[in-house]
Amino acid sequence: MVIRVILVLCLAGQAFAACEGPTLEDIQFTEKEYKMLKQVQEEEAILGNLGTLMSWSPLITLAGGSLTDTIISISTTDWDKLQNANKSLLKLRLRTAENVLLFIFQENPKNRQFWQALADYYQCVAS
Repeated sequence: MVIRVILVLCLAGQAFAACEGPTLEDIQFTEKEYKMLKQVQEEEAILGNLGTLMSWSPLITLAGGSLTDTIISISTTDWDKLQNANKSLLKLRLRTAENVLLFIFQENPKNRQFWQALADYYQCVAS
């Protein structure tokens, strides 16, 4: 069964100028491809939300605080851990690329070019 999908892939508010994802113009996906695309989309939504939360959490604590609160908050935030956490998100994006490549290898999908472009995009983003 072929599911007709017209899809716009939004990547959770993060722009990666050097990395371009595949374009989707009236592509027909098989049921397996559609399930894989939904999985990738869900993973990206989770990673995007985590990235946004990690980026804004130190700044949210500053809102409405006094100058003393702001100074304490800035000095007690472990910025190195935030940087390492961001690297972990990039590793998870690389895992998404690996999952897509495994899908290509195991399923030999009809829209192989699309899936390869998607895997390339995630590898680019993670590097």
